[in-house]
Amino acid sequence: MITTKRNTLIQDSEEKFKKLKNIKERHLNCFKEYENIVSNSEYKVMSKNSPMLGVFISDENLIKYFSKKGMSLTSDAKKRDFLYYFDKKSRLLLSIMYNGNGGNRVLRWCFFYYYDDHTEIIQYSPEDGIIRQIATIEYQDGVLDAFLESSDLSLGMNGYIEYLFNLKPNRVVKKIYGAYTESISELARLH
Repeated sequence: MITTKRNTLIQDSEEKFKKLKNIKERHLNCFKEYENIVSNSEYKVMSKNSPMLGVFISDENLIKYFSKKGMSLTSDAKKRDFLYYFDKKSRLLLSIMYNGNGGNRVLRWCFFYYYDDHTEIIQYSPEDGIIRQIATIEYQDGVLDAFLESSDLSLGMNGYIEYLFNLKPNRVVKKIYGAYTESISELARLH
């Protein structure tokens, strides 16, 4: 019984790693993608005092899980922490994270790619020239189903976090898999 459960967990983890690696392989040319988005986006905005993911997240249903406390939009480039590019449908295409207080050092580019049943997210460090993190937001029949995010890829593809939204009513299940850690927990009750 324990061996069967462990084998199922290992097989599930291998499938998640394969999915994340495939996303990474499709988006290796971040500089070209960056130039394309910047030159073809419909509009852009800036924010200050932003949380790690910035003001905008590609799915409104995820916003309640990531705090936006203290952030605000700004038109002053000397105060911005993030710069965001959007398409004609007002979908976030790219967020650029700066070192804060109007600094010009770019810490991260975060790309968003939209498909019918999922959104792919690539976090890239232009300073290091590497993809740092990969994520995907998955939908089932148009409803938020799962959020899967890799560990820091500068350390190798050795872990992920997965949030499952449709397993239990009003609950979110968080699964963590690492080379040396496995855990599953339920997050706070949804409002």
